Amino acid sequence: MTAAPSASMATGEHKREEGAAGENGDAGTVWCIECEDVAASVRCEACGGDYFCGLCFQWQHRSGRRLQHKPTALPGKEMFRETAEGTTQHFIKMQQQGKGSATADSAASKSAGNTSASATKEEAGAEGGETRKNPTGQLRSNLVALSQFIPVRISAEERVYLRLLEGALEVSEYTDKVDVVRGWSFRNSKHDTIREEIGDMLQLLLGLVVAGNYKQGTALVAGADMHANAAFFQKVLEIGRRFKITNPEKMRCSYGKLIYLMQDAPSAMDFSVKADIRTVFSVLTEKKGIALLEDEDTAQAIEAVSNVAGYGEEAPSRASIEARAAAKQLAIKRLCEKHASKTLSKEDVESTLASLSDFNSFVDSNRRPVDDMLTLLKTHFHPGDVEGKFSLEISQGLRGSKLSHSHGTQYTFVLQTLCLWQKVTENMFRLWILAERDLLSDSQYRLANTGQGMNRVQNAPKISHAMHTILSKVQQSAGSWVGLSVVHLGDRDVPNALVFIDKYTQVARLLKPIVDCIAALPLLGTDPKTAHIISKYGGGESPPKVFL
Repeated sequence: MTAAPSASMATGEHKREEGAAGENGDAGTVWCIECEDVAASVRCEACGGDYFCGLCFQWQHRSGRRLQHKPTALPGKEMFRETAEGTTQHFIKMQQQGKGSATADSAASKSAGNTSASATKEEAGAEGGETRKNPTGQLRSNLVALSQFIPVRISAEERVYLRLLEGALEVSEYTDKVDVVRGWSFRNSKHDTIREEIGDMLQLLLGLVVAGNYKQGTALVAGADMHANAAFFQKVLEIGRRFKITNPEKMRCSYGKLIYLMQDAPSAMDFSVKADIRTVFSVLTEKKGIALLEDEDTAQAIEAVSNVAGYGEEAPSRASIEARAAAKQLAIKRLCEKHASKTLSKEDVESTLASLSDFNSFVDSNRRPVDDMLTLLKTHFHPGDVEGKFSLEISQGLRGSKLSHSHGTQYTFVLQTLCLWQKVTENMFRLWILAERDLLSDSQYRLANTGQGMNRVQNAPKISHAMHTILSKVQQSAGSWVGLSVVHLGDRDVPNALVFIDKYTQVARLLKPIVDCIAALPLLGTDPKTAHIISKYGGGESPPKVFL
């Protein structure tokens, strides 16, 4: 499905051009009749000889008479419903045969280039999120592996460039002019439009630098072409990407423009605008300060100090918070005295510790709503016992339900979903960096109407491998599993890695208001102004159950 990149900018060929070989790839490839995005791996004679990929065959044959259909593997394909390609079972089988690790190592080596990160260390990073109750302990046990996927905090100087980048992206109309179905202009081809829009955005960025700091700006633009400022563009765009990873709620619109612009840049510019994300590991390796991660004081120096308590827990006292904050500052001071050197300054030590602490705080705050929902589920419901009218049973066609589940089945389904969300939240930074590697790789994309507007459909092998690893661990801990063991990526449901990662950043935003409302019910029940409303729902444990 991939095409060779353009040999020269002068050829005027867009390396990600759509439409080759039936819009998908080689003319001899048989495509899935359902999703039309993935090569077929099985033929179903009972369905009139239709061809399916592993995921679509499982979904279309999950129940009813179709459940009895027997698939026939295509030549060179190995596909059975128990181990369909793309499912977790298939991934586990590959791991057992030793194929999965070799594939992952090869992909990681290709993406990492000269860096020391490998697929093995990426998997170690995933294992770092196993324990929720002590996030500091998780960091201490796997700190070196985790630090490879923890971006460095944006400095005061870098924030100036960040504001300039946000301003340039805000007024850019890149995706409006490039990601369209037909005709970009009566005088320009798509390639010309891409080149023009990227050039305009980069020139605007230089103009904003001149306006903000005339001396520095004139030094960049005086007698120099765009190619001479490649390092500057790489630096500024990397700052924006790094800021977004650590602050998913920011740059909601402009980040997509930035990534798509960088996707197209290799075919339109004769220099690269891509730079590796600066992580704690890369900075400490460069400045010869890796020993900082192995110091026993580091765990305390990166602790997330907060006065927020989980559902049903008592909030820590002010004295306790102040004592923890003071101990944290003392640990930071000791680390600065021990590890500051000619290559690693005191400011560098403080910056890396602050970055690790930011990661700890991110996991703590974004996972808490998921933990609270798990607590509420286990407190107010039981899989084998339905209390009165409080049943979790759903029926297809009623209240928007697309499936039919008994109370016990739905309880298990919600439980395993929340457990999966826990692990994804713990590994969010790592998954995001892998998502960017997939998005900015040489993999070809095509523009398609996915039912949710025009989207760039692109394979995402790195994040797919990481998600299968996480999913298999959740499945093994859950014992039984409700539903399909599939990860949709590069199809009409989840077109690319950007859509995938953005979906999971919304989990905490969706769950927190629900948890906050339920936590406020006892107080509303004692308030004379609202007590009569709460009493209508039975009082006691009934209102939370009604809410849930």
